[in-house]
Amino acid sequence: EILSHAAKMLKSGGCLVYSTCTFSYPENEGVVADFLDSHPDFSLCEVPDAVKEVTVEGIADSEHPTLRLCRRFYPYHAKGEGQFMALLCHKGEAQTCATTPKKSPKHVPKQTKEQVEEIRCIKEFLASTLDEQVSETARVSPFKSAYTLLPPSLSEDFPLPDMYIYAKGVKIGEVRKGRVIPYHHYFTAYGSNFKSKLHLNHKNPHVLSYLRGDVIPCDLPSGWGVLMVDGYALGGIKVTDGTAKNHYPTGLRNK
Repeated sequence: EILSHAAKMLKSGGCLVYSTCTFSYPENEGVVADFLDSHPDFSLCEVPDAVKEVTVEGIADSEHPTLRLCRRFYPYHAKGEGQFMALLCHKGEAQTCATTPKKSPKHVPKQTKEQVEEIRCIKEFLASTLDEQVSETARVSPFKSAYTLLPPSLSEDFPLPDMYIYAKGVKIGEVRKGRVIPYHHYFTAYGSNFKSKLHLNHKNPHVLSYLRGDVIPCDLPSGWGVLMVDGYALGGIKVTDGTAKNHYPTGLRNK
């Protein structure tokens, strides 16, 4: 039913990928066969060679010999737990679905004045919290409404556009009204590189206080720091007048 509705949204000559995460013939080739019988304006198409290399042919029969064009992903053939796909093309304009499109030059959008100012804030924040050796080589990248810290070894150009990437680098945080609001990931990933570290033993009662979300006494200079427990970064703190304000995420706190 989903496949039939999806087909209505396709323009002439367009392509549609039907995919499942099962070996079941009725859910795979069976559905495709029924769809082709009721949609004569569609046909199965060849997939790119890169897909063929990690799959095997679909299960065909005498009534539907083209079902071999479906592809099955078996765990003994390539990485994965078992999937299925079929490339269905609408008969119309020239079908270019199975060909690999030529890569167009990567467009780098010009930074706005706001972004320039935000990146300046982020870099100042990194310089004030991290060791000089780390902060000077840090590469900052805006990503999905936040800023991330990319390791120097990472290539400048990502092989795929951001829309296909769930996460990259380490999230630093957001810039709000000229101030950086750091994320928990930043403290845990770069805690050992922080200039200001509060070292505690796991038996220290202040550790449990921190995990509850309480403030704890601290003799560090004012500013951002990280709580290290037995050498491991537990989370962020912000020191003010001998008190470490808690920046452990609310959702992780021990109530």
